Amino acid sequence: ECFKEAFVYIFEAFFVYPERVLKGTKPLLETLLLLIGCDDTHTPEDLELARQLASELLARGLESKDYSQIVGTLEEILDRRASVSVLGWGLDIAEILAVSPQADPASALGFFVKLSELAARNRHRLSSWHRRAMEMLCKDFETEPQAWLLETPQQEEGSDGTSVLESQHIAIYTLEESAGIRARKILLEAYPNVKISLNTDLVCTEKLSSLAKNADIFVFAWRSSKHQAFYCIKNHRDARLPLLQPLGKGSASIVREVSNYQA
Repeated sequence: ECFKEAFVYIFEAFFVYPERVLKGTKPLLETLLLLIGCDDTHTPEDLELARQLASELLARGLESKDYSQIVGTLEEILDRRASVSVLGWGLDIAEILAVSPQADPASALGFFVKLSELAARNRHRLSSWHRRAMEMLCKDFETEPQAWLLETPQQEEGSDGTSVLESQHIAIYTLEESAGIRARKILLEAYPNVKISLNTDLVCTEKLSSLAKNADIFVFAWRSSKHQAFYCIKNHRDARLPLLQPLGKGSASIVREVSNYQA
C-alpha cells in the first residue's frame, strides 16, 4: 500500500521530465515495473505506468537477460487481465517492442504471439482499428496474419464511427512521432476521407496554434508532451470543439480515442 501511494511521486520525480532524468536509474525503473507486475489487479493508470516504464527501459538498450525479464513481466500483466479490455494496452506494448532495439527477438515475438492469441479469442469483439493495428504489427514482426484477421467482420464501418468522422480534419499532437505516423496510417485506412495533421512542436508555434483553432478534432497525447504545447492548444482552441486526451501515447491509444469519439 505504501508503494502504491508513493509510486506516482517516485515516477514523476525521476522520469516525467526528460531533462531531469539521472544516469543510473535503470534499476529503479526495473523495480517499479516488477512491482506493478506483481500486483494482482491493474487499473488503466497502472497499465499506462507500466507502458511508460517499459518504454523508458527499452529505449536505453538492455542486455539479453534483462530484456527477457522485462518482456516476461509485461506478459504476466497481459495474462492477468487476459480480456479485450487490455488489448489496446497490449497493442501499444507490442508496438514499443517492434520499434525498440530487441536484445532478445524471441521474447518480443513471444509477447506478440500471446497478444495474437488473446485477439483471436475475442475476435467477435474487435473493432476495425484493432484488426488494422494487428495487421501492421504482423508486418513488424514478419509473421503471416492469421486467417481470421483477414476476414471481413460482421460489423462494418458504418457503425464504427465513419459517419461522425467523414471529411473531418483531425490534428494529432505527440512527441512520439513514430506513434503519430502509425496512428495516421491506421486511421486513413479506416477513414480514407479524413484529413490528418501531425504536430510535435515543443512550444507554441504558429502552426500549432492554427491547428488548435481550426482542426475539427484535436487529439492531444498528453502523456507525451511539453507544458508549453498544452497551454498553447488550450488557449487557442474553442471550448466547444473536441479535445481528445488518450490515456496512453502509443498509436493504439490514439486510434482508439478517435474511433470511439461521438459528436
